[in-house]
Amino acid sequence: MVERLGINGVTVELDGSRLFEEGLELRPSIRMLGDLNGVLFDRKVAAKQDDRALYYMYRQVGCGRNPTFQKKGIRYDITIIPEYDIGRELNKTLGHYHSVAEKGLSYPEMYEVIKGEALYVFQKNVSNAYYDALIVSADAGDKVLVPPNYGHITVNRGRGTLVMANLVSDFFKPDYQSIIDKRGGVVYALTDGSTVLNDEYKSVRIRHVKGAESVSPAARNTDLYDQFLADPDKFEFLQKPHLLRGIAGLG
Repeated sequence: MVERLGINGVTVELDGSRLFEEGLELRPSIRMLGDLNGVLFDRKVAAKQDDRALYYMYRQVGCGRNPTFQKKGIRYDITIIPEYDIGRELNKTLGHYHSVAEKGLSYPEMYEVIKGEALYVFQKNVSNAYYDALIVSADAGDKVLVPPNYGHITVNRGRGTLVMANLVSDFFKPDYQSIIDKRGGVVYALTDGSTVLNDEYKSVRIRHVKGAESVSPAARNTDLYDQFLADPDKFEFLQKPHLLRGIAGLG
């Protein structure tokens, strides 16, 4: 079944895990089960089905049709995470940290849940072995900020496909190795609805937040793509994270 996504000025359609822009099928980057072999709760699962596609990442969706994205150095991506149980664990992304943008602060990111139910795991190494973690449950329409210096993992916590979009600086570089070295994020989200602490993390403060209640500079009732085009300067914090202290009340 083909579904049209709510992006004004550009026809973007979803057919399962396939994405079309103005009728042309886009080519995704695909993360396979074998790619997550070192970060899974059930560590023998990947060896049995390494070639299973876990999620699909479409970069620069709709960006070529508006010069504002290139001018501001921002990209709009769509990620599709099907419902799939990885042993006892829910389907998830590999996870990564962002490179530093300025003044010891990494590039932030804005997420939007388009369809389905997401669980975002945000984590920051505060000092030595101590980590601060935010577990954010988000539903369709929610906009969620990835704060500077927090690594992040996305979990499909629903019984259906998760479709989400993001706005992020086109200049950031991802660091996957820090997640791989810890055998995953601070918690594993399991199919029974529970989360289990990853024993590679010795000291963690965990806070649970609903997506609609999370600190976000973006409005909930308008698509992220449209918000950016309507007022791109509002998203300057994606390049200059120190501005978040004023925009989002952080710090």
